[in-house]
Amino acid sequence: MNIYKKAHYYDCINDFDFDVDFFIDFAQKQGGNVLELACGTGRLTIPLAKEGVKITGIDNAEEMIALAEEKATKLGLNVDFHLKDLLDFDLNEKFNFIFCVHNSFSHIDGFENVKQFFSNVSEHLEDDGTFILQVFNPDFFFFTRDPNDKFPLKTFKDPFSDKIISLSENSFYDEETQINYLKWFFEKEGEEESIENWSQRVYYPKELEYIVQFCGFEIVDKFGDFDFTPFENDSETQILVLKKKK
Repeated sequence: MNIYKKAHYYDCINDFDFDVDFFIDFAQKQGGNVLELACGTGRLTIPLAKEGVKITGIDNAEEMIALAEEKATKLGLNVDFHLKDLLDFDLNEKFNFIFCVHNSFSHIDGFENVKQFFSNVSEHLEDDGTFILQVFNPDFFFFTRDPNDKFPLKTFKDPFSDKIISLSENSFYDEETQINYLKWFFEKEGEEESIENWSQRVYYPKELEYIVQFCGFEIVDKFGDFDFTPFENDSETQILVLKKKK
């Protein structure tokens, strides 16, 4: 996806850390080594490494991994980053704690691909390890928007030129496939810079619960926010804490 080739923009768009303590807490309680799937530019990987967590990150976007490695090196951190696909990776290692968040799982569609994803996780997870999966909780407001309208998302400074970048989007939701197709419009100083197309598979709460159980995991807990709030109908996100079935 082209939006993941804009690694420096990605950091500007995702300049939040409200979920960092959540994962530090889990990593420290679980102990052992940690694997982040779809680690991007290391937004979570690097803060965990700074706390002394032995962590590995994989991502299938070369630009993201390159920037993550650059940031870790500048901080003097020893983090293993790998350019790998979530559906085809073998690190020849097992982990005590694995997580895949920030809606990354929503890029996986097709039941065979979903099964392969969970199979890969299972093969890399210790028998008593913990896997955390997070995706957004569907909100029909976004699925009923006029696909011809642009909706503002974010304004930020280009990290290289300090020029102002305005990001807006439109979207079309296909009810049959449960895929939300999005366009992101980047404007620099009022002039169009690029248009990036991408999509997200929508996973409804009960559907997701059935999927993870079918794929060999049991749900230990479910949160609706990174402050450990229990999941409810109006929660913005689905955070599933999973263990391998015995």
